[in-house]
Amino acid sequence: MLFTSTVYSNVVVYNSITNDKKDEKFDLVRPFTFLEYLNYSKSLTRDIVQFTDYQKYLEKWNILTEVSYVDSATQIKNQFVVFLKTITLNYTTNEEKRFLSNIDFNSSSDLEIAAPFYTNKIKEILLYFAEKRDTYKLDLLLVENKGTIDSIQSYLKTFVIETIFGDDNPTFNNLTVPLSTISTQIQIEVENGYDNFNDYFDLDPAKTPAFYNAMDTRKKYFTANTNINDSTVFLDYNQAIINLINSEQVVLNDLQNLVVNINTPDLELLQDYDFIDYTSRTIDNVKLILNAELIKKFTGTDFYYLSTNNNNEVLSGGLFTATSPYSNLLNINNPATLTIPSTATVFERDVGLFFKPTKRGIIQLQTPFKYYIDPCTLKPNHVYIFPDPDSYGNVSGVSKVDHETPLTFKMQGEDIQKNISSNNALGNTFVTDNDFTFDSYHSNEQRTKAKSFATTLYNKGVVNQYFSDVYGNTFIGFKQQNSNYLNNLADKINVNVSQVGLSSTSNILYLSSIENLLTGTLSGTQTLSSNIILPSSNPSIYNTRNSVGAFYIYKIGTDILSPLSSEFGDIFSKYTNQITDLKNNLISIESYNDTFVFTTTAHTIIDKINYKDNNFYKSSSVPLILDNKRNNITSNPFLINNMLYLITYNLDTLTVLSAYNTRVFNFNMYSYNINTNATTRLYNRYNTNEQFSYTVDTKLDVYNATLVHNKKLDIFNIALNIKDTNKNFFLHNIQAEIKSGAYIILKDTVYHPNNVNVTVNFYDGSFTYDIITNTIVTTPITSNTNGTITF
Repeated sequence: MLFTSTVYSNVVVYNSITNDKKDEKFDLVRPFTFLEYLNYSKSLTRDIVQFTDYQKYLEKWNILTEVSYVDSATQIKNQFVVFLKTITLNYTTNEEKRFLSNIDFNSSSDLEIAAPFYTNKIKEILLYFAEKRDTYKLDLLLVENKGTIDSIQSYLKTFVIETIFGDDNPTFNNLTVPLSTISTQIQIEVENGYDNFNDYFDLDPAKTPAFYNAMDTRKKYFTANTNINDSTVFLDYNQAIINLINSEQVVLNDLQNLVVNINTPDLELLQDYDFIDYTSRTIDNVKLILNAELIKKFTGTDFYYLSTNNNNEVLSGGLFTATSPYSNLLNINNPATLTIPSTATVFERDVGLFFKPTKRGIIQLQTPFKYYIDPCTLKPNHVYIFPDPDSYGNVSGVSKVDHETPLTFKMQGEDIQKNISSNNALGNTFVTDNDFTFDSYHSNEQRTKAKSFATTLYNKGVVNQYFSDVYGNTFIGFKQQNSNYLNNLADKINVNVSQVGLSSTSNILYLSSIENLLTGTLSGTQTLSSNIILPSSNPSIYNTRNSVGAFYIYKIGTDILSPLSSEFGDIFSKYTNQITDLKNNLISIESYNDTFVFTTTAHTIIDKINYKDNNFYKSSSVPLILDNKRNNITSNPFLINNMLYLITYNLDTLTVLSAYNTRVFNFNMYSYNINTNATTRLYNRYNTNEQFSYTVDTKLDVYNATLVHNKKLDIFNIALNIKDTNKNFFLHNIQAEIKSGAYIILKDTVYHPNNVNVTVNFYDGSFTYDIITNTIVTTPITSNTNGTITF
């Protein structure tokens, strides 16, 4: 029974070998039945569908299929017979089934008798499918979106409409609203639910489920999410097999309570499930091979190993190369898999419609570092495995577990910090236009508050220091105090404004008052001109920098500005011999985390200070206290990583004085660890102090020392400020480096002025002739301390 038509459209049959799309093919073995064809094609319209399309499909399928049918007409006929039998089975009543049961489908005469019946049935079926197509336009390409929000909404919409208008709900069959109206106006909204559970990656298999907050099903099957990073699988395969055997606890038949330790890779001791193919007990068929592939697949970085023997000799190399590092970015130490998800779900309205996973990402903060092997820390007969040291330091990642490593890592944060050439930006992060940065947000209220707390310090001097400690407290240091600076920050003043109709004691805004005054005088003010004493000359930068100052601290926790001496009273009491100097002669203060450096006119003090509950307290650590005065000077501290370095240059009082001006100075170097608060005194390679003396014709005194460090050359540069009794300037430059805990003097140069100054002492008569025969052209300068007269 074939239908003919003069019109044929090029119908695409989805999931069929007759189309050229890259979808899954469902008709590889047999062609679609007519009903299946209706589901996988778009040939159905509101008009009665012609069978010509289906016939063309069968002919094309017969050409393309690997199952070849010699007689195409027979194949088409057979498909239609199957279709008619399907109608008989699924779309007829019991009475109709009894009538059709006597039909011989191979007889043309019987088919002609039944043709009108089947024609009406086919029309009903086609109209039913056409009605459904109006309800929901089926596009099989949407199969690719299976599981998405859109596909779920479409499925629920179709299900609701079919439930309302289905044959199982006769109550709704008499609805006056047409199906097309309901299908277009009904809306289904599905809200996204998110899994905000964090502990999915880098799971340490040695930890319990509770350590990673696993609950319910995830807790029950926790080991399904973890995998052991076994180095023996890559380094010693036989040992890996031995470990696998012993993990299953081998026992003797006669002594089954006694577990035997196996030390040979006997494959017969393995279980069937230890092999990939249960029927083949070969070394290449052990499932350890799959374990190695799994480790490489789910690890986020390449791994390396380092092995030691009894003599601590080292062998190292690559352990394995990660096959999908970017897909497992968070698996730094362990190849965890997301096998069992958490059951907790958070919806968008719970976390905020903006802060949802599509607006989130992973931030990886990186600081330059270098690494090296310290042989003293290595264990004998031990194998270390560790992630790529060029990409990761000794970090725990999201595993929340510290991992063993043979490497010592040294941060190089100074590489991304601005140096002194950036002036006030010293220490700020050095970034370029190509760097991705995050800038803090400061509201207008914050800026106003930050400016206002120091306005009460007018007329206190010139601000020489202004910095904040690690807790956010602000320190302000003033020099050139009592300089008669005028306060121009007053908001209100009392004025006599009786001529403008106001009381003489009215408080009004200063600016508006001065504009409205006709006659009258300002009250509550004073004239400063008679009290101002102009200095004869401005102090030098050097004198200002090294003069005594007044220091204040603004505590952010209490919003109180106070003198430093009052806030640090408990701290200063720790230094019994220096407390007066700290309160009255403080030159500068510096902060390095919780380590503070106090410089006075006589001392330099480095110590840890505790901060708790908005108050400062003295610590129990031992401070480093050094003299800092003429001929017993201490340099500025210089921070390198977590170490503060400084030098002292002291006159050797044990040197025997003679008629010559040669005096010996001792060079000392110290390091102070700001993390452990431990002080180390450094010596030269001979475990002694370096000593210097100056063979010039005048007595020299050392006044100041400046210490800097060249990071590129890893060399310290020390400049000593030296003067004779006539204040002529000498410069002593010392360059040194630190090797193996000792300092080495690399260069030693003295620069002196070209003059004829001579200092003569009277310890003997060797210089008497010079005094008598040379004309004195300068005013003699005497020194009772040194017992000298300088001409």
